[in-house]
Amino acid sequence: ATAAATEKPAEVKPLTAANTETGAKPGSRYALQAGAFRKRNEADALRAKLALLGVKASIQPVTNAKGETMHRVVAGPFASAEDMDDAKIILNGNHINTIPVK
Repeated sequence: ATAAATEKPAEVKPLTAANTETGAKPGSRYALQAGAFRKRNEADALRAKLALLGVKASIQPVTNAKGETMHRVVAGPFASAEDMDDAKIILNGNHINTIPVK
């Protein structure tokens, strides 16, 4: 297992806006957070792993309550809840835990 897959993601607030890095269409609301890391290279490694699994993802810098910058790995957006569930099955089958976010 890689460090990105075994490291416990840091706790961050759920998404509050649609992801624009992946070309989200207005109204897209289905996404999965796959991890959040202090180091950008760890987030890049997880995003690359998702890409190899056929799941489009982006990295979003966010600031936590302590004022630290975290790099959140978000899969999606997905056109429907069914598409999101399909991605979750793929990711869970590859030992990548996710949480749904808006």
